[in-house]
Amino acid sequence: MKYNSILSVGSRPIILKRILSAFLLLLFLQPHISRAQAGILDPSFGAGAGFVTTSFGFTGGSAHKVLPLPDGRVLAIGISSLSTTSSGPPNYVRSYQDVFDIARYNANGSLDPSFGTNGKKQIAEGHTTDYYYPTAALQPDGKIILSGMFLNPDSNYDMLLVRLDSTGFIDYSFGDSGRVVSDYHHHHSWSSDIALQPDGKVVQIGSTITSHGSYVFLARYQTDGRPDSTFGDNGIVDSTIKFNSDFYMHLLPSGKILVAGQDSIIRLNQDGSLDRSFHINYPPALYHSLMATFYIDVSADGHIVIAGDSNLRFTKSILVKTDSNGVIDTTFANRGYTHYHLAKYCQPSGVFAMPDGSVLMLMYLNYNSYALPTSSIAVVRYRPDGRIDSTFGTNGTFVFDTAQYKDQIAYSMALDRDGKILLAGRTQAISGSQNEFTVWRLLNQLNTGVLDFNGDKNAMLVYPNPISHEATLTYSLNQSGNVSISLYDMTGREVKQITDNEFKPVGTYHQHITLPDQIATGTYTLRIGNGSGTSSIRVTIM
Repeated sequence: MKYNSILSVGSRPIILKRILSAFLLLLFLQPHISRAQAGILDPSFGAGAGFVTTSFGFTGGSAHKVLPLPDGRVLAIGISSLSTTSSGPPNYVRSYQDVFDIARYNANGSLDPSFGTNGKKQIAEGHTTDYYYPTAALQPDGKIILSGMFLNPDSNYDMLLVRLDSTGFIDYSFGDSGRVVSDYHHHHSWSSDIALQPDGKVVQIGSTITSHGSYVFLARYQTDGRPDSTFGDNGIVDSTIKFNSDFYMHLLPSGKILVAGQDSIIRLNQDGSLDRSFHINYPPALYHSLMATFYIDVSADGHIVIAGDSNLRFTKSILVKTDSNGVIDTTFANRGYTHYHLAKYCQPSGVFAMPDGSVLMLMYLNYNSYALPTSSIAVVRYRPDGRIDSTFGTNGTFVFDTAQYKDQIAYSMALDRDGKILLAGRTQAISGSQNEFTVWRLLNQLNTGVLDFNGDKNAMLVYPNPISHEATLTYSLNQSGNVSISLYDMTGREVKQITDNEFKPVGTYHQHITLPDQIATGTYTLRIGNGSGTSSIRVTIM
């Protein structure tokens, strides 16, 4: 009866007026709500939590690499320990065996049952060896190449590659029964990173300990796992970069390779020889406080962003920007670099150049305190000019710092097809002693601009750019209409039609693009139009 009286004729105009007012207020606030959400956990991932934890092995697991898939699913690669047993009482623990862990998640964060066993896969292959430093790369055909190292029966560390098919099972056509083991001059060798060239060759970066010290080196392999004899000395390139704890690389569209280590960054030519035209001349004030660890990424316009930490007891994270040849970009933060300090120990663990020119820096915060939590994860977003973007998170920073966990760290960062931020790492609950293999997803805001085909201020984004096989085109329309999108080579020949005169209402769109299998590397133009005008953007295909 009370429900009926509310909707009685006499009160209906008042109720409807209130409903209409609330609706209009929500409509007015919607753009502001959407923009304010950048830099917070994505409630559509992990059943509302914005992150998922997955248990692997005896010690729970730790995710070290996250790979977004073109269909919205997420692949994460990490490591955990299994207990091994010997004769004696049932389940008698003799030692631990470290193994590779792989999990594939649906777009909502649930485990994908079509991968491995109920969404999970462990690589131990029955050996008693230990696996370390896991990372991975994704081939265009969906196959997964795992990279790491393992302790062989002779107690030496060797570099390792393993290839899986798209469902998580070993691809025995690769190397020796799915594996490639590299013994660097019979010395201990570690692997830290891997990348795929456009031609399918695999580049692996590692380090070795010799009588002369610890140094970084690279190895390149054919698509079937054989060493590539055209690279360095039978597939191996030595460098003079010293090895401390972290070393990374970045493949450039030209085929050259940026290599970063403890004390320097160099650029190699396609054949592995040193590119002497590249040199970073740090300003004296920066040089004397820099830099124990380097993480590198390259923006669509070729600028290099470098994240590292000071050598003053890991007190600050430092972000540097250079042009493509290593010259400091003094338009960035008015001097080419900026510092960030949020905890007693504030150490970077990743950097990402976003397609709109802004930069994300991933950090590990150690509070050096007996109070909980003892450590946290932070992501800070910088504008293209080096200023902190205050629209992201809280005053430009997202911090994962909850009462549920006492220790957390993220090792990897990527953008998914919608431009959302993916992180991979580990957490440890307040009440527990095991690490948990963890993937986070954050909402993000790419500054795409608005397409107005009757004006001259058109903007759209393509990421990643350079493109190896697939990419996402993001654009916004301020008026509805029929839209056509095509890819053209530099002669003006249409290479691929992506959409043909499709009706699109006002809004923001994320158009998935898959390149033709036999497309040549080079520069192309992606063109979008609606009959009254066009807008275009140049893309590089690797």
